[in-house]
Amino acid sequence: MSGGKQDFIENDDYETLCQNNGIDNEQLQDTLLTILNQIGTIVTYKDNDRLSVMQIINPLWVTNGVYKIIRSPLVTSSALLTQAQFKQIFSGDSKYKTRHYNWLKDLLNQFELSFSIDDASILIPSKLNPNQPDFALADFQTGLNFRYRYHNLLKKSVISQFIVKMKDYIAKQGDKYWQRGVFLHHGDCQAVVISDEEKKTIVIAINNTGRAAKELLTIIRHTLRVVNGENLICDEQVPLLLDTQVVGYEDYDHLVECEAQGDEHIRLKIATGKQKSHRFAIKDLLDGYRIKDDTRFDYDKLTKDLIAISQIETESGHAISGETEDLTNDRYRNALLYKEYNVADQSRGGKSKSGNRAGERDFVVRNSQTGVAESVIEAFILKGLNTTVINGHYNKLVDSYDTTGNRRNFILVYVKTTTNKFAELWQQYQKHFVTHFDGFDDTSDKNSGKEKVKTGITTNGNKEVFHIFVHFAG
Repeated sequence: MSGGKQDFIENDDYETLCQNNGIDNEQLQDTLLTILNQIGTIVTYKDNDRLSVMQIINPLWVTNGVYKIIRSPLVTSSALLTQAQFKQIFSGDSKYKTRHYNWLKDLLNQFELSFSIDDASILIPSKLNPNQPDFALADFQTGLNFRYRYHNLLKKSVISQFIVKMKDYIAKQGDKYWQRGVFLHHGDCQAVVISDEEKKTIVIAINNTGRAAKELLTIIRHTLRVVNGENLICDEQVPLLLDTQVVGYEDYDHLVECEAQGDEHIRLKIATGKQKSHRFAIKDLLDGYRIKDDTRFDYDKLTKDLIAISQIETESGHAISGETEDLTNDRYRNALLYKEYNVADQSRGGKSKSGNRAGERDFVVRNSQTGVAESVIEAFILKGLNTTVINGHYNKLVDSYDTTGNRRNFILVYVKTTTNKFAELWQQYQKHFVTHFDGFDDTSDKNSGKEKVKTGITTNGNKEVFHIFVHFAG
């Protein structure tokens, strides 16, 4: 597998090459792939089901391909890139074949440089028209307003990534986006988010103050925090309103601190008319912008409910033992919906490494108040200590599926084996995580109280993965 003139190796060819060299075990092939990636021999995206169809030997093949797309004059101010345009961009370049176009599109989406409009087209926010469309900002400022003020450089990539992450909330009609802004909708409200690199601000304006507006503002703030990460320093600011007009902004955290110290009013500078300052009621400034306690997600409740559902489902163990994984997932999803969780099963259009079933996340549980994804539940069937299956699902959950930094995610293991093997497999499962990952804390006695449901926790940084080991015996 020395580089030579080869830019990549298809996954099927890689597996054949391994087998020809005596590496028949899938887990060993996967381990070798990880080692080759770590030492820089190849670049692999083995935890992404779409990108893992081939391994990159020459990274320049990827870099040059991405630059050809991003810099192509064929991508006009509409920022749309179609299959036909892909063919034009790579016309005459023998290194890129038609079958590689979808792989490159998936790569752009993976790194949030684009998002899919349909099966054949993607949109690249950085290539959008730089000119702001003609609209009245005052029409949006009649409701909730908010601003981010950056201490240092405000990069163009912030708003581009924000547009990608907020794709499900983008306005369906009329103007939708431009290079430095986007129109959003949620329920009965419309919003506009505008980035200004010169002023180092991002302005948010929503046209009403109802529940949907508060939900949308919370989602926007959460998304910007994720995009900003820990290294970007910026202030969250609430508007100063006089006669329904925005006359300035004040730091949100400063107002919260003043209120905590018992202050009811604050005098602040304003930028309007002859009046240079005004006395504002702190409560009035903060109301509508607080992230209230009832929007906080209750991870303990979800944990207890998943354990309770598992205990109930084991009573139908004989029937479930012969079910497909998707059917068992449907049981859990319906039970969670019955308990009034905002839970969605993900698209089953992706393929797993084996190609036998869908490769997307099984469930995402969202905050019912904000719509923000709070926890991912990954489920799989286990009939013996198949470490390839275990590692694959765990690594995907930790490295790929949690895109919002959830405090706790879950693994549901549907154990379909004989009764006398269940306890032994549970011990082997724990030992595997103690040996190969960051340890394992067995919480079975504390949480389940039944022999057919075992539980434990692994910790990765400040995030937890809660394991629920469920016995479905025939």
